[in-house]
Amino acid sequence: MNYWQMIYSLIVVPLIYALAKLASLFNLKIRENLRARQGYLQSVAAGSASLGSGPRFWFHCASMGEYEALVPLLEAIRRQRTCRVVLTFFSTSGLNNFRDYHLVDLVTFAPLDFQRDVRRFIELISPDLYVVTKHDIWPNTLWEVNRRGIPALLINGNFHPGTLRLRPFWRPFFREVFSRFDKILPVTTAAARKFRRLLPETDQLLEPGETRYDRVVQRLRASGGQQDNIPGDFCRDSFVFIAGSTWPPGEQRLLTACADIFHEYPRFRLILVPHEPLPSRILQLEQELTRRKLRTIRYSSLSSDTTGAGEQVIIVDKVGLLAGLYRHAAAAYVGGGFTTGVHSVIEPAAFSVPVLFGPRHGVSAEAEHLLTAGGGFVVTSAADFAVRLRAWLAEPAARQAAGAAALSVVERNTGTTERIHELLRSMLQH
Repeated sequence: MNYWQMIYSLIVVPLIYALAKLASLFNLKIRENLRARQGYLQSVAAGSASLGSGPRFWFHCASMGEYEALVPLLEAIRRQRTCRVVLTFFSTSGLNNFRDYHLVDLVTFAPLDFQRDVRRFIELISPDLYVVTKHDIWPNTLWEVNRRGIPALLINGNFHPGTLRLRPFWRPFFREVFSRFDKILPVTTAAARKFRRLLPETDQLLEPGETRYDRVVQRLRASGGQQDNIPGDFCRDSFVFIAGSTWPPGEQRLLTACADIFHEYPRFRLILVPHEPLPSRILQLEQELTRRKLRTIRYSSLSSDTTGAGEQVIIVDKVGLLAGLYRHAAAAYVGGGFTTGVHSVIEPAAFSVPVLFGPRHGVSAEAEHLLTAGGGFVVTSAADFAVRLRAWLAEPAARQAAGAAALSVVERNTGTTERIHELLRSMLQH
């Protein structure tokens, strides 16, 4: 046991667990997570006994958001048929919402990062390769994997804005932890530079890339010509602006800007897709839009008889539609950038749609890609929304150029899945 591992195992982990137990008294999510883990190793023991022969891949992600980017890679592995896949989540919601059982042989919680739990878990599943996606890195797990000679790979690697991992006081500890990965695939060149600050002389870093692009393109192709109920007259000869995955702080800025634009441009149209389309939220949005004297209709009220000629705003009150709706857009806003962080901007970009988003975008490599290419733009106020929309309404060529730049980002960044798949095969052979 090295110096850092001793401090972490004897002091840090027990302290984190004690704080989690205390927080569980007041936080339902933490309480549910701890309760759900009780006895999970027994189910792992039962499941691992029926895994069968062949190389075993252990994939770990924090939640469903990180898992989505893994799907193309898991499908590529599944086509080999001889390999076995163990998938672990940290969050209860990730495990509860998992449905792709055809892609994995065992899905369960990751062990809490106590040495005894980690060792027992690894003994049960006997992985040949350990793969972590994004941020959810647990030191004892990584040390134990390394001690057993199991190759470890970090994919879609990135850092949260303001991360402690790069601060001078914490850097020596995290340098020790990250040095245990055999290979690291950062999401962008900017992320690669941050990894280089942590590991200045390493040969672990690979050419940047992210599998999320492959996943989005895969989903859009799978949807093919999937139809929706958006009326043709709503879109015909109109500038359709889609606001997707919206939250109240962004909605207020957006609607303030749009109120005047509706009067200035009679063919301006808005499709509003709240992140959580609860009945109470839909009603609030309807009341707000009515107060602004705008004509609205719910998506669930649309039918083949609805012309859409009289409505200015469609409020989408169903889930699972957003990615396909972007095909109707002249421009888009993706929410989350005024709260916890911007949601996926790749879907609109894949339809050659320029994208607006709020200032909290630092954790999104895709948003950074769009900004650099000129296909994405930050808005911080209602005035920013209005200026950008008026510019695109007045100059269609500028909007089309921004859309082409957004699409070029998607096209340049697909193909990472195959690179990782080849890397996994080569790591197994060593």
